[in-house]
Amino acid sequence: MSRPCGFKDTTTGYPCTQVVENEHDHCEAGHPCTPLKIMSDQVFDTTSAHADSLDVDELLHSGRADEGLSNSPIRLMKEYPKINSVFKRDERGRFLEGDWSCPEFEYLSDAPWIFTEKIDGTNTRVRFTAVVDELRYERPEFGRTNNAQMPVHLMDRLRILFDTDKMCRDIVVKAFNVDKGALPQVVLYGEGYGAKIQKGGQYIPDYCDFILFDVQVGQWWLMPEAVTDVAQKLGLDRVPIVGEFSLNEAIEKMRADSLQSHWPSAHIEGLVGIPTVQLFDRRGERIIAKVKVRDFR
Repeated sequence: MSRPCGFKDTTTGYPCTQVVENEHDHCEAGHPCTPLKIMSDQVFDTTSAHADSLDVDELLHSGRADEGLSNSPIRLMKEYPKINSVFKRDERGRFLEGDWSCPEFEYLSDAPWIFTEKIDGTNTRVRFTAVVDELRYERPEFGRTNNAQMPVHLMDRLRILFDTDKMCRDIVVKAFNVDKGALPQVVLYGEGYGAKIQKGGQYIPDYCDFILFDVQVGQWWLMPEAVTDVAQKLGLDRVPIVGEFSLNEAIEKMRADSLQSHWPSAHIEGLVGIPTVQLFDRRGERIIAKVKVRDFR
C-alpha cells in the first residue's frame, strides 16, 4: 500500500514525503533516511508509566523503557500533560474553593506531594532518540502544543545548548550512560524563561535560558531525584524543588503568600506538584496539580 515515506531525512532533519510502497522501504530520493515514522496516534499505554523503583541507568538497561511503544517505528512525542488548577472556577474565573477540579485531587489532598516552583515562562520540549547504530538528535519541538510560537532569542539559546550532533551525542551518552544504539526515545521537558518571556525578567533580566522540570524515557516518567541527576549531567538548570507537603498545605502556603522564590529578585508565582508516589487517573493521565498565589488574592 502506497504511503508517504515518513522517515526522517537526516540531511534536512525533517520527515520525508516521498511515496514508498512497503512498510520498511526507503524512498526513491536516495537520501539517508532513518526509521522515524510520523504517526497521528500519540497514545501510550500508561498503566505502568512510572519509574518509582528504577534509576536512570537501571531503567535504560532493563529493557523496560520501551514498554508501550511499538517495536518500530518510534511514536511521536506527546505534548506535556495539561496541569490542572486545584479548584474549578466560576464564570468570572475565580476559584470555587472546595469544588475540586479533579476527584483525585480531593482524594489525595492530605497525602504527601512533591512541589517545585512554578516558573513564568514558555513550555519547551527537546527530544533525543537512538536509531540503528547511532544517536540521532531530533530538532527541538517547542511549546506545550505543537503550534506554539517560540521567541527568536530563546530559539538562539536552545540552538547553543542542543543543536549540534556532536554536542547532543556527547551529552546524551554522558547523562544516560549508554552506548550507541542503546537509547530509547528521551524527551526533556523544561521552561524557556528570562528576559522578554512572560514576566521572566524577574528571574534573568538580561538574557534567557532553558530550565528542566521533567524527563520521559520511553513511556517512563523519571522520579524527581533522577530528573535532578539528568540536569546535573547535562549541565542544565533544574526547576527548584520547594519541598514535600500535602496539597492542602500547598493551598494554604499560596493563600498566605508565605514562600520565597529561589530567585531573590522574583516573587514566587506558584507551585506545581505530583504525589510522592507517581499516580495516574483512569484515562492514564498523570496526577499533577498547580497552585498559584494570584488565585487567592
